[in-house]
Amino acid sequence: MVSAWCVTAAILLGTHMRSTDASSIGPSACWNIGDPIGCDPRNFSNPSNPLTCKEKTIMNWAGKPAYTNAFELKGPTGKTSYEPEEWITLVLRVKIYSLKYRGLIILATADDGTMVGEWKSAVDVGKSRMFWAPHKKCIMHAHADPKPLKMTFRYKAPPVGTGRITFKAMIKVGPANDGYFYYPNGVEKIIGPQIPTGGFPGAHIPFQLTEGPVAPTSWVMGDFSESCFE
Repeated sequence: MVSAWCVTAAILLGTHMRSTDASSIGPSACWNIGDPIGCDPRNFSNPSNPLTCKEKTIMNWAGKPAYTNAFELKGPTGKTSYEPEEWITLVLRVKIYSLKYRGLIILATADDGTMVGEWKSAVDVGKSRMFWAPHKKCIMHAHADPKPLKMTFRYKAPPVGTGRITFKAMIKVGPANDGYFYYPNGVEKIIGPQIPTGGFPGAHIPFQLTEGPVAPTSWVMGDFSESCFE
């Protein structure tokens, strides 16, 4: 079953994406990570009841996103730049077992905030898929079951002239109508209702790649069971 967040996000995506994207990616868009979502834990009138948030934000039954080092999103070790249109392997790792997530969206943006590149998951096809791409410019969860502690994604870098790119992710932990949102690569270990030092969303180490030179070879993503010669 597709989770409540997935359904709600799909309905609201059109009003929560940058205008620069709206004309280029059509009706199926991607949630703009950084838009207001969730509730500051201090604003629940009854902390034990997630439906008592005083804020009028989207999905205010869950705690608003905070950067935490309980999740790590990274690329190949030592990689600091990308070749235009190359395929890059990215890994999302859960460092605390009890924080196995149910919801996820990952995307990459240029410095002007435009979503760039394309996404694929090794398990984004068929009835058993865990993730899907509502549009090639992002990837998100396809059901509300807990996901693996380590997940690998494939990202196709944008074309020449895009410049530096920043990878972003928003993670949902907890059952429907409850739980907390998180951002990975935080400086602090923020869990549950904890408040980041200095307030939300807290400090983090950006995951960024600069644009490198064009490679002399071209990149192709094959289908399952295909070899490099097919």
